[in-house]
Parts: sequence; C-alpha cells; structure tokens
Amino acid sequence: MKKAVIFDCFGVLLTNGWLAFLHEYENPENADELRYLNMQNDRGDISQQEFNNRVSKVTGVSLEKIERQTSRSLVLNSSLVKYIQELKTRGYDLSIITNIGSPLSDYLPEDVLGLFPVVTESFRAHCIKPSVEIYHLHLSKLGLSASDAIFIDDSQDNCDGAELAGINSLQFIDNKSLKIKLENLLK
Repeated sequence: MKKAVIFDCFGVLLTNGWLAFLHEYENPENADELRYLNMQNDRGDISQQEFNNRVSKVTGVSLEKIERQTSRSLVLNSSLVKYIQELKTRGYDLSIITNIGSPLSDYLPEDVLGLFPVVTESFRAHCIKPSVEIYHLHLSKLGLSASDAIFIDDSQDNCDGAELAGINSLQFIDNKSLKIKLENLLK
C-alpha cells in the first residue's frame, strides 16, 4: 500500500514561468546556454540574481521582464490543492521535490507549503531531477522506501528518473487524468 505522494511544484502545483519564458526567447543559438544556466541555478551553483543577470545577457531581455515572466507569472493550481488537502485528510504523507534555484517559500503561499512537511529543493540538495540521487535523498528524509511512494511531475524525464530510483510515477497532464490515475495507484 502506498503511504506517500510526492509532487513536483513548477508545472504541477504552479504554472511554469520559466518554460513560458523559454518558449518566447529561446532560439537555436542560445538554447543550450539557457538550459545550462537553468540547471546551474536549480543545482544551487549560481544564485537567482546571477542566473537572471546571465539570462539577460544571453537573451537581451531586461532583468525586470525576466523576473516578471519567470516568477510573478506563476499561478496556483487551486483545484489540485483542494485534492491534495483531501489526500492529507485521508492520511497520505505529502511532500515536494522541486528543481529550483531559490527557496520554494518565495513562490508557494504559506498555507499551501504547510501541506508538505518534507520539501527537497534542488539548490539545497546540490542535485537535480532526473538524477536518482535527489529521489534517494528525499526518500531518506521521508523515512520510506521507494515502493511506499508515488511521484508526480509534468516532465517525463523526471518521472523516468523517479522510476529508476524505484518510485512509481505519474506524468501530470491535467487535474482530471491525474486524479483518476493516482486513485488507481493508491488502491
């Protein structure tokens, strides 16, 4: 029986401002550099400010616009949060693994973040999804084995990383299909 549900944040709990930014400003000349900078930031190798400065240099986009599009454009998936509250009342351990370059508390409201007693932020862990290392670290924090958990992420690569770590995973597409698939796994 599954005891824990592990969520990704960006693209699941919140819309992903960085991906929207990439869709607008990424091109064949800067794609590799932008993705590398994002990986460095998520891993904690460079600060959020350094990341923003370097992205600005690569794209020519102002710092103000970068900050507005990547962090202030985030929208909470309120319907999913209601379902998560239901999962909590049913006794499931809820937690988050997220690739992020700064504290998650900068993005999620306190009452929502409070639903997740265990949070693994990539910049603090110095490893990123889909590396199996971050999943093993998170399971250790939970005190559970991989077979006790289900991982939910919008990225298939990150779901594949969880599977390599022995964790059942679900790729998030939309709330309705997630609820159906998750309920089937929780049986």
